[in-house]
Amino acid sequence: MTRSIKQRFVMSKSFVPAALAVFALALSSVPASLHAASVSPASAKALKAVQDAAGAKRYADVITRAEEALRVSGKTPYDTFVAYQFMTVAYQGQNNRAGMLKAMQGQI
Repeated sequence: MTRSIKQRFVMSKSFVPAALAVFALALSSVPASLHAASVSPASAKALKAVQDAAGAKRYADVITRAEEALRVSGKTPYDTFVAYQFMTVAYQGQNNRAGMLKAMQGQI
């Protein structure tokens, strides 16, 4: 391998642990009350659609539906957290690092 290819490979390998560290930090900062929470009836239907799209690995659809779930009135902080979690996974599936980090920040 040439030097520039080696450098890019090393940089991409170092991004994954950094992203995982940010995600772990985000999870550790979630209040304990959210760990046992469930989604609210107001956003249950919207988040179910997000979950179905994620299961089918339709990442663009996941992002669109998660953004719709974030616009639901009467949502709880846990609903917001779940929507951003799905967005993080979708952006990761699209290899969109900027979007993934933004979605991770939304979980905090």
